[in-house]
Amino acid sequence: MGKWMVRAALLLLLATVVNDGGRYLAALYRIDDVTRNMAFAAAVMAKGRPGADTGWPAVATLAQDSGVEVTGYRQTGNTVVVTTRAQVPGTWLAGPILAWVTHQPTQAPLTITQEASSKS
Repeated sequence: MGKWMVRAALLLLLATVVNDGGRYLAALYRIDDVTRNMAFAAAVMAKGRPGADTGWPAVATLAQDSGVEVTGYRQTGNTVVVTTRAQVPGTWLAGPILAWVTHQPTQAPLTITQEASSKS
């Protein structure tokens, strides 16, 4: 009976690692792709009209379409830096443990951030 309990626990741990790792990697790929696209689109707009925030409309449009939250935007000339944040919902162990460590409700999803810059 003890061997089956150990095997079941290892199988559950493996399933958790696959679930949490897969969700994290998929979210990381998505936020990286979206953030780079935002920075590139804003830099292209800024190239034609350098100013304080001429590329912002492109970033705002892409943010609405993707579900990624923009937490920072900086433009100097035709160089744009975009910082974003996204949630990783559905993690079984990583999200609740990180939430517990940071004194948040255990239902709070794991959050990742990304920064990208582009010069056109």
